[in-house]
Amino acid sequence: MASATVYLADVQEDELVPLPRPGGGDGGGGGALAIEGTVAGWAYRTMSLRLSRRRPLSAWLPLVDGIARIGVLQVVAEQVTPAVLDGAVRLAAVTALTVVSKSGFSDLCSRTARRRPMTTA
Repeated sequence: MASATVYLADVQEDELVPLPRPGGGDGGGGGALAIEGTVAGWAYRTMSLRLSRRRPLSAWLPLVDGIARIGVLQVVAEQVTPAVLDGAVRLAAVTALTVVSKSGFSDLCSRTARRRPMTTA
């Protein structure tokens, strides 16, 4: 694997928003991705692995907590082999557990998923 980027679903489930990298940068994968009409969105909606044919080669894996969808993990690799996919599936499982377990101690995930300012309502 060359890199991995975590995308969390926004509250309205319209977009997948990259989780900021340590040090304050963006998620590394650019901006938010629409859930409708993208490979990432397809992986999120169907909760199944999807491969992107564009360069660089990407595998999109759903991040799931039980039956709740959290987002997707983009894994970029030179070649997508069974060994890479196996490692990516394991990484996605650990990532989902980490995001869920840390969300009670930090507002980073909530701020990432919230695309509009909070209101009293």
